[in-house]
Amino acid sequence: MKILIFLAALILVVVPYPTLVAPEWSVLVVDGQSKPLNGVSVRESYQNYSLERTGYEVDTITGGDGKVLFPAKRIWSNLLLRSIGFLGALSGGVHASFGPHDYVMANGASPITNGYLEDWTGRPSKMSSVIVFR
Repeated sequence: MKILIFLAALILVVVPYPTLVAPEWSVLVVDGQSKPLNGVSVRESYQNYSLERTGYEVDTITGGDGKVLFPAKRIWSNLLLRSIGFLGALSGGVHASFGPHDYVMANGASPITNGYLEDWTGRPSKMSSVIVFR
C-alpha cells in the first residue's frame, strides 16, 4: 500500500499539466468616431511569473475591420517545476510577481475599463477589448 501511495505522489509531482498563460484576446481598434482602424500595430505582452523567467510579446496588424485576435497560450509544467518557479519568483523580494499577467496595447494606447488599464491575471479564459484612438 505504501508503494502505491508513493507512486501516486510521484506521478502527481512529475507529470506535467497545462496552465493558461494568456487568454484568447480579441481587440478592436477604432478612432474617436468608433470607425475601425486598418493597419494599426497591436501588441500582446504576457508572462506567468511563477512558471517563466522571461515574458513574451506578440505583434500583429489590424485588418480592414480594425480587429485582431490573439489565440490562447498554455504552458505545460509539473508540480516540481512549478514549486521551483514559485520559489525563484520569491527572489524578487518586495517586487516579486506571481502568476499570469497579460495586457494588450496599440501604438502605446491601451484599453481602459472603469478608469483603469485593462489587464488579465488568470480569469476569464477569453477577453475582448476596444482601444480608442483620439
